[in-house]
Amino acid sequence: MGDSLKPMVISRTFDAPRRRVWQAWTEVEHLKQWFSPKGFAVIAAKMDLRPGGTYHYGLRTPQGQEMWGLWTFREIQAPERLVLVNSFSDSSGGVTRHPLAPTWPREMLSTTTFTEKEGKTTITLEWLPLNATPEEIATFEAGRAWVGIVFAVLLLGAVILATLKPDSFRVERSIVINAPPEKVFAQVSDLKAWSAWSPYEKKDPAMKRTFGPVTAGKGAVYEWDGDKNVGKGRMEITEAARPSKVLIKLDFLEPFEGHNIAEFTMAGKGGATAVTWAMYGPAPFVSKLMGVFFNMDKMIGADFEAGLANLRTIAEK
Repeated sequence: MGDSLKPMVISRTFDAPRRRVWQAWTEVEHLKQWFSPKGFAVIAAKMDLRPGGTYHYGLRTPQGQEMWGLWTFREIQAPERLVLVNSFSDSSGGVTRHPLAPTWPREMLSTTTFTEKEGKTTITLEWLPLNATPEEIATFEAGRAWVGIVFAVLLLGAVILATLKPDSFRVERSIVINAPPEKVFAQVSDLKAWSAWSPYEKKDPAMKRTFGPVTAGKGAVYEWDGDKNVGKGRMEITEAARPSKVLIKLDFLEPFEGHNIAEFTMAGKGGATAVTWAMYGPAPFVSKLMGVFFNMDKMIGADFEAGLANLRTIAEK
């Protein structure tokens, strides 16, 4: 690689905190949502985020052709800097040529920096051929403009999609429990009882829990402080209409701030109860941008489904 070779540099700013953008770039479930062309299916994705580790992924084109890629991490400074070697791959993790451009460099040194200012994050991506032949360098120079345009369109597309999303959100799941509403209400309105059925209690066993002087019914307060899976926040029961409804004010503080409402409704049907767990609230731009990278309804809904199943098991005893 000649000393005069300049890196390909692309920079874009997102109205989102750096921690969240870093997660979208380095966590498999987020990458699977956005790091592929439209219409491609992700068929494999395995991450080992450490120096010397790899991210090996596979895509299937709309025509059924498989394409594989490999990142080999060199430097990780979360959430500020990520250096890796980017290459095309096969299903076994071996380095291969570009399937459509055989003279494209087999390895590219990719350096991505994440800079936060006033709640916004600027991503700067630099690409340079690594251990390249003169022919590969010539192909890189010829493709410099094309690659920059494609990447810019992808990032701009994410911002455009975010602006088109609704200004509010609602996620809800329902289940029928073979128990009277009073029995279900008792589990939901008592915050100390949540440890037995809430899926969030299992995500971080070391999570710090603090209860207010009231732990059940209107005015009950519960605060938590845990790892990245649960973050930090506070919940307060603002309404407890026995035995049909519980409203909870949710204040998320970390890893990002959000203020929403959780609602439980219980409708008796003979000897059974139809239970609905919902969460709703405003959708600021950062929330909309996150929604471009992953399916919020699917992610939260899966937790609600697990919690309702646990609640059914306990209430039906």
